[in-house]
Amino acid sequence: MLSFFQGLAEVLLNIGSWFLPFSVLREYEGGVLLRLGRFKRTLGPGFVWHMPFGVDEVLKVNTAFDTMTTQDQGFTTQDGVTVSVSAAVGYRITDVQKFIVEVEDADTVVIDATAGVLRQLACQRSWEQLRAPEFEEEAFKLVRKRAFRYGVTVDSLFFRTLTRLGVREGAILVLGRPN
Repeated sequence: MLSFFQGLAEVLLNIGSWFLPFSVLREYEGGVLLRLGRFKRTLGPGFVWHMPFGVDEVLKVNTAFDTMTTQDQGFTTQDGVTVSVSAAVGYRITDVQKFIVEVEDADTVVIDATAGVLRQLACQRSWEQLRAPEFEEEAFKLVRKRAFRYGVTVDSLFFRTLTRLGVREGAILVLGRPN
């Protein structure tokens, strides 16, 4: 019975918000105003008037600094060494219009940019070149450039792991059809 009343309250709140002619964006939020589905203007923190009844829609996004970690990725370097790399990336959304209109998810932008850059650079370098500090700086600059196209500014990137993977002695890989 309690879930019925919770559901009813949620429906009433959603209907009520349809009639409200204003929205409030918090200090760490940015947004855009869409009028009949088309971009009208960018919104900053504060009180925002808009047309009710679904004519205007306010879309909000968190613009505060955030971090994420990529999963370990395996690559083969130019000199044939198999390596595993994962990175921690610090980012924030700086172009709210571009981000909301052109991108679905900040994590996806950061993960895709980081994974693509690491794969591209790792396959073009030797194991010794990957271990040099310049490699991390070059990766940071390229990830920052790729993410910026989507309204995301990458503020930091560092490798959590950069490991040379070895082959276990005596391990045999058999490929074939199951019986």
